Amino acid sequence: HKTLTHLRAVLTGLHRFAYVNYYCDEWRGSLYIPQGHKKGERQILQPDDIERLFEPSSDWFAGAFKVMLLCGLRPGECLGIQERDLKNGILYVSRAINDDGEITMGKNKNARRAVPLPATAQRIIAETIARNREANFGTPWVFCNYCGNPASQDSVRKHWNRLKAERGLPGTLYSLRHTFVSIVSYQTHLAEGTIKELVGHSQSMDTFGTYKHAVAGELQTAADVIDLTFERFKKNPDKNPDTKNEKNPASL
Repeated sequence: HKTLTHLRAVLTGLHRFAYVNYYCDEWRGSLYIPQGHKKGERQILQPDDIERLFEPSSDWFAGAFKVMLLCGLRPGECLGIQERDLKNGILYVSRAINDDGEITMGKNKNARRAVPLPATAQRIIAETIARNREANFGTPWVFCNYCGNPASQDSVRKHWNRLKAERGLPGTLYSLRHTFVSIVSYQTHLAEGTIKELVGHSQSMDTFGTYKHAVAGELQTAADVIDLTFERFKKNPDKNPDTKNEKNPASL
């Protein structure tokens, strides 16, 4: 279904170009996708999975996985983070590393955005930068490879597959982003437009309903709410004295 959707978009764009530039004289009908084609099922992490993900790990990219989850980043966006992109608790997403190892400006113009970092994400990023400096990498890349160079998505996927096998986690790297959208959508009171801005979706993208613009000051509120939301899924009795008395949240 997704393949056919992409083909339809390309063909429709070509037809529109030809019509506007007088390469064809007629514009009849429209392309449609017949019913019955399989749609991919998106997996997300359940509360117990999130708890296991946040357990201590020596995996080189463990911090990257947690930041993808906490901020709803695409894998390439997370790998594209440089120290200069971090200012006063805000991550300015301005680049990504694609599957071919190329440094791009992101998936589209909506992908270039400001993301307020929850306190947990700020701590993880600071610890990762300190690790890189201790190794004398001299690299601007936060989630770099073992040599301080930009990490490849293929390598990071292998790390994810190994970690998820060890801890019984579901899904792909993109499942971390889907989990973010699911949890923030259903367990917070953030405006729909705010969540769209956080994940870099366009107005026409059906993230979970009608798009609305975020009101001033709501992005920082989003960071605080997201941080508190994910804290519920981690074992941390010092910061969460009531955790023992809480029941596990219902499945998303």
